Amino acid sequence: MVAAAVVRVVDRGKIAAMTLFVAHYTSPNASVARGVGSFEFESGARMGSKALAHDARLAMLGLFGSDAVSWTIDSIERKRARAEQANGQMELDFRDAPKRSRRKTVERH
Repeated sequence: MVAAAVVRVVDRGKIAAMTLFVAHYTSPNASVARGVGSFEFESGARMGSKALAHDARLAMLGLFGSDAVSWTIDSIERKRARAEQANGQMELDFRDAPKRSRRKTVERH
């Protein structure tokens, strides 16, 4: 069971730059709705903080409902931006190389 959805969590009314995170979850072995997967969510909290774990938990409950009450979040990672390339090809740089100026030699006596 893998879900890919983006949930925006507002952190106690503060206006902050929202960062996209990926949280990995597992359900208990005895759970009826067994599942291992990941989901994406946005949060303004810092990496490794309790507020980030709280935002991930709220996002998981919002996505999966009451089935996710017993699930645990194993890890939270920051989602990396993809490098943009034109049709999968390398970009060529035809600009001239920067000119390096030589230092003047100073004679020391």
